[in-house]
Amino acid sequence: TNVDYIEYDLPLDGEINLFKTSHFSGVHIFIEKDSNREVVAVDKGEVSYIDSIPGYGLTVFIKHKNGFLSTYSGLEKINVKKGDKIEKNQEIGLAGNLARYDKYGILFSIQNNGKGLNYDIKSNKFIC
Repeated sequence: TNVDYIEYDLPLDGEINLFKTSHFSGVHIFIEKDSNREVVAVDKGEVSYIDSIPGYGLTVFIKHKNGFLSTYSGLEKINVKKGDKIEKNQEIGLAGNLARYDKYGILFSIQNNGKGLNYDIKSNKFIC
């Protein structure tokens, strides 16, 4: 089968674990507490949502021109505001302490039409 991948770098360097529930598909990116915790935008776009979501923590959504939505949850600090135009690799915040896992990091996903794209660990890419 021919698989289409999205050419996005991850917003944070770290250990990747798949995270999937009945209504969410994405990845946890875990990092050491004292490592670089800067989280960057995977593509240029506009900040469409910022809030603290129960179970997910401080969350930023960025809407991209291609119709995709990138979501960044578990942030300790957010450096952007709703409506901001964001450039690729612009810092949007700092990864926080994911208390449930006793690790630092974020939960990241790429959404298309409200559905989270699956992540392929072998290729380190999201599948369209």
